[in-house]
Amino acid sequence: MEKLLKLIEENYSDFEFTVDDIGRELRMSRAQFFRKVNALTGETPNELLKLYRMKKAAALIHSGNNNITGIMYEVGFRSTSHFASSFKKYFGVNPSEYRDGIG
Repeated sequence: MEKLLKLIEENYSDFEFTVDDIGRELRMSRAQFFRKVNALTGETPNELLKLYRMKKAAALIHSGNNNITGIMYEVGFRSTSHFASSFKKYFGVNPSEYRDGIG
């Protein structure tokens, strides 16, 4: 689990970084990797990576960074709509509403 979290921390901002990359780095087959992550966390690897990115985005917004588009790129998203819908799924509001609710 430590190796997994370290890989995510080192690569979460790379939008081309996928769970397949993590599995290869951990030298596990895709099926083995998905089973192991699900057993340890109750989440799929994709959800775990997305959750990590969302928590990073929320922390960046909370720290006073008001540039939502910049945050989106910083946490590994290329699509504004995908970022906004993912953020809303996890936090119940879109990123700008989250920002405005803090300030």
